[in-house]
Amino acid sequence: MSNKQSTAGGVEHILDLASKAIPSAFPAGTVFQVNGAKYTSDELVAKLDSFQSYYGGVRQKRADLRAVLEDRRRNIAPEVRLFLPSLKQTLGSMLGVGSSDLEKFGFAPPKPRTPLTSEQLLARAAKSKVTRAKRQTLGSRQKQSLRAKGDPTITVTPAAIDLPAASAPSAGDGTAGAAKPADPGASPPASAPAPKP
Repeated sequence: MSNKQSTAGGVEHILDLASKAIPSAFPAGTVFQVNGAKYTSDELVAKLDSFQSYYGGVRQKRADLRAVLEDRRRNIAPEVRLFLPSLKQTLGSMLGVGSSDLEKFGFAPPKPRTPLTSEQLLARAAKSKVTRAKRQTLGSRQKQSLRAKGDPTITVTPAAIDLPAASAPSAGDGTAGAAKPADPGASPPASAPAPKP
């Protein structure tokens, strides 16, 4: 057998083609002697199909298994993760939270909390103090010194409004040097005295 024929894909290919070709290539009732045994064409096809169930059938089952695992990961597992803790809580309320009967349902009862030793309590307090100092956490009494005292003084000043300056007439607009019209109600300017001869 060649390397191609010895691989699972090669064997599957041969089994598939042979089981399809034998009925059409040989008349019914043909007897085949294979590996010391005699087979009719129908028996030989059945034998090949039984072999194929372990090759092509396994490949299909693998594909089905991958699909089932993917479906479990996407759809079932998230629901199970929410469902089982709720079931444990329900059973705990019915049997008792610390009941050993929870083990019958697959749930481990909660472990009793071990009391801390005096050294562990001191270490926890020291660690908490260092953490509060790093985070600048203040207690209610320490925060009192940060609070403002008295009523705040609020002063409101109107905003200054900048008015645009009057534009001076430009030299090319024909108005430079032009006499202003006389005001009819104004008195005429006094004439300068004539020079004496």
